[in-house]
Amino acid sequence: MKVIEILINFIYRMVFGIICTYFLNQLVQVMGAGLQVGLNGWTVIVLGSLGVPGVVLLFAIQFVSGL
Repeated sequence: MKVIEILINFIYRMVFGIICTYFLNQLVQVMGAGLQVGLNGWTVIVLGSLGVPGVVLLFAIQFVSGL
């Protein structure tokens, strides 16, 4: 793959991951659970690298750390 394709793919996964994280944070807040994933530089890198599995990973880490 060309560098441009890799960069575009990273940005696509990052944007989609941020949108999913935002809406899942809103859903969790409405449900009343104390499970929130913050959006910062590290989470954006994870979301851009992994995409939707990164969203699941971040919420799983947040859940386990809250136990």
